[in-house]
Amino acid sequence: MRIALLSDHFPPDQSGGAARIAFNQARALARLGYEVHVLSTRQSASEPQDVDIEGIPVRRVLLTYPLRWRAYLSLYQPRADVAVSA
Repeated sequence: MRIALLSDHFPPDQSGGAARIAFNQARALARLGYEVHVLSTRQSASEPQDVDIEGIPVRRVLLTYPLRWRAYLSLYQPRADVAVSA
């Protein structure tokens, strides 16, 4: 079974609670034999887009926007929509 996890934050560059929970879920599912892929974000174009963390492929979409739009863009983000449907 293939499983996709979507998380705004994911290690190693983020270490908050949501990032740790997503990472722990990805590792646990991978240990159970599932094919796990993660879609996350990056704040700078200099950060790598595709990384592999402990055997888990992570695609990081570049998302930058003014803080005042966070409430709206956290519900609908066109760049993330394109990445999910690809």
